[in-house]
Amino acid sequence: MIARRVWAAAWLVVLAACAIPEPPPGGPEDTQPPKVSFTYPAEGESSVPADAEIQIGFDEGMNKSRFERMVNFQPPVVIRKARWKGNVLHLVLDEPLHPDTTYIVELKAGFSDAHGARSKEGARFAFATSAAVDSGVIAGRVLFRREPADKGVVRLFVLPKDSAFAVEAARPDRETACRKDGAFRLAYLPTDGTSFLVWAFQDNNGNLNYDPGKEAGAVATVSLGTDVWGVEDIEIDIVDPREPASVKGTVDNVTGVDSLPVVVTLHELADSMPPSYYVRCGSDGSFALDVLQGTYVLWSFLDFQNDSLCGTYPCAEDSARACAEPCVMYPDTLRVKPGDKVRLGKLVLGEEGAD
Repeated sequence: MIARRVWAAAWLVVLAACAIPEPPPGGPEDTQPPKVSFTYPAEGESSVPADAEIQIGFDEGMNKSRFERMVNFQPPVVIRKARWKGNVLHLVLDEPLHPDTTYIVELKAGFSDAHGARSKEGARFAFATSAAVDSGVIAGRVLFRREPADKGVVRLFVLPKDSAFAVEAARPDRETACRKDGAFRLAYLPTDGTSFLVWAFQDNNGNLNYDPGKEAGAVATVSLGTDVWGVEDIEIDIVDPREPASVKGTVDNVTGVDSLPVVVTLHELADSMPPSYYVRCGSDGSFALDVLQGTYVLWSFLDFQNDSLCGTYPCAEDSARACAEPCVMYPDTLRVKPGDKVRLGKLVLGEEGAD
């Protein structure tokens, strides 16, 4: 009996020990994102050698897998080799740095430490191979459909370019994303009379690439010199050619025929048949159309023939004869631009042409 009681007491001690909560081995979970502790060259450093090896140091151990993909140079460079020494990333470039050039090194948001804690913000630093870092600034905002371009991307190109240059496909010298309010800022630009082409596009799918036919862009040109080192109020208004315009109006039907709805059609000048747009007026004669940009002719008529065209129909008293449908054309052609709000004067559909 004594032995059994001793064993029972021992088991109770073990169970009690198991029930005591203890922190997991290795200390509390690391949830703090990593930070850049130093860079070489340092921010704002000048006279950097052309064969410099770029270094980015961090305050803790990092997730090093293909980390060089997170690093972007402006103007662009090719990274030949990336290697780690402790918490320091060393980047060996494929070619020497250009002389008299200011470079921006950007570390994209989302880099993570060895525990998986991810940075929500990126980091950047600038240095120069010349005697001083360029100080020019081009800033402003981008509008898309007359609203702040919250998905805007701004790219800058140094001019002049050769005849093969195509802004949609060329690699930019600088690039930045707009803020939610459409604002952008491009810094560290030369102020020696250099001219720039600034191109902005609305990055609808968020892939940071321009998708022809699906996304719209607009350009501006700016020059910076010793007397104009910064332009901070530039506004780039992106017009979306696919944005519909609204065309509204009223037709007053005085034909005496109220058994058929009044029809309104729009015809493109280059291709008048069939109509590009068709709508039936409401009981009060009002109509509204959403149309893409173009030049149109507007017709209103009673569509006896139900063929969407102002023409003829078999007369009621003699079906062998053709009677003209009551029809009226708006006196002016309509030149419609994206986003226009066109309000037309009243049309009167009279008895002219009725049999």
